[in-house]
Amino acid sequence: FAVLLPRLARRDDIELVVRKILDALKPVVTLTDIPLEVRPAIGVALYPDHGTDASMLYQHADVALNVSKTKHQAYTIYDSAIDVYDPQRLSLMAELRLAIATDQLQLHYQPRIDLRNRSLAGVEALVRWQHPKRGLIPPDDFSPAAEKTGLIDELTLWVLHKAMLQGKHWEAQGLSLEMAVNISTRSLHEMFLVSSVREALKQTAFAPQRLILEVTESAIMLDPVNSMRELEAVHELGVQFAIDDFGIGYSSLAYLRQLPVEHIKIDKSFIINMHDPKNGAIVRGTVELGHSLGLNVVAEGVEDKAAYTSLKLLGCDQAQGYYISRALPLSTFNDWMSKSRWKAKTA
Repeated sequence: FAVLLPRLARRDDIELVVRKILDALKPVVTLTDIPLEVRPAIGVALYPDHGTDASMLYQHADVALNVSKTKHQAYTIYDSAIDVYDPQRLSLMAELRLAIATDQLQLHYQPRIDLRNRSLAGVEALVRWQHPKRGLIPPDDFSPAAEKTGLIDELTLWVLHKAMLQGKHWEAQGLSLEMAVNISTRSLHEMFLVSSVREALKQTAFAPQRLILEVTESAIMLDPVNSMRELEAVHELGVQFAIDDFGIGYSSLAYLRQLPVEHIKIDKSFIINMHDPKNGAIVRGTVELGHSLGLNVVAEGVEDKAAYTSLKLLGCDQAQGYYISRALPLSTFNDWMSKSRWKAKTA
């Protein structure tokens, strides 16, 4: 349904209108004796801010509506930042395709420390875009649009290949480092993962047991059955899995028990606020849960010595965060490794 509000005087009135619509749809609807609860999602576009004709306003309201559906929000007001079809964003995606082909991308590496023996256990490979005109572009500025336009598949392939090549190079230097790579929701659910990982392993000759693919709880639970099938197929190649941002998704313990994963990464929002008793209890409970399931527990967002010490006392296995080091470009990371108090394991 489309609702036209020609007499809406102020932007602040939108919330009042939305509340009226939501209240009107609260009663349960009965169809052929079956009670149905209607949960609307609303997208809002404003004249003249988001368009000066009906077609443009409708298009932008539809973009906002899709965001509401995806994020399970009651309503979303259009903004060009959420519009993957915005001309400027589409132009950026065209440039990204060229950037992948011409090596404008680079990987930064963030270390992951073993809290038990103070050694460097591995790294997480994080992509950055060194744009010739715009400078260094962080992934948050291009990854969401890349996922929605399908370019994320090419981007993931590039990251996998580049990360494994670097891992193989460190391996040749006698360093035994695990390499973690983030996998997008789209890559997990389009049966893209198995062939891509198999091909990258073949081309780089990187040891599969040292590759960790990080997937979020929400990505898995979007389609648990197919996710399980895909994860198990990749796991058979010898690759490890980590559940990223653990604690903010909605996975059930039943699925967690069945998933072929070796690691859970406690979301940084809990670690940063560990001084809060409730967050501290969540962290402690997650460490105990992980260990009871035989999983390695990693804390993200370790930003100070107090958090580092607390995690060690709680028996958390590994940690990463600014207290140890932020993500660094390759040359800077190699220099960090040579001077770090956390020494890398040797092969």
